[in-house]
Amino acid sequence: ERCFVIDSLFGMVAMMLAQRCQAQHLSPLLTFITYNLDLEWEASSADAKTEGSASGKRSLRYLSTVKAVSILFFLLQRPNVPGLIDSLADIFENGNCVASWILCCLVNSFDDTIRGLGIKCLTAYLRTTTSTATSNATNSPLPSSRDSAVAKISKLKHNLEAIGHSANNMLSSVLSGRANIKVIYK
Repeated sequence: ERCFVIDSLFGMVAMMLAQRCQAQHLSPLLTFITYNLDLEWEASSADAKTEGSASGKRSLRYLSTVKAVSILFFLLQRPNVPGLIDSLADIFENGNCVASWILCCLVNSFDDTIRGLGIKCLTAYLRTTTSTATSNATNSPLPSSRDSAVAKISKLKHNLEAIGHSANNMLSSVLSGRANIKVIYK
């Protein structure tokens, strides 16, 4: 019953944010993710002495955190969510802080599922911001600055695609059982 309620609430949050994403509506989701990941980090770092009755609450908190991060990934991956990038920039004060939060909070996680979702969120965020910057650069009146901006953005996009391709190759190697030290290092 609790999982059904959590799923229903997160479904409503996702539908609301997908229509129009304002900073005051997105901020509680990000706070929820940050708070729960901080609690999970502390709990996984602590000794295993108190694992008895709190394990049910902890697993439910973990599942709800994964669902919340999945909603963030859905929003970042979905094209043209009105106000998403601006709301993220308002909450974290600029775009660099958004990427830093994703790296510190999601990618630097104790859990592989959240870490994987964090990498996907970072890639989707960078892809969205580079496509926005490319469209803004092509509308720029200065041709020399536009050409240099487009060149930098295309190089960044190419590097992101190469990183994603390498990560997919490594993941498929690990899943197929062909993992070795050289594959993991790459």
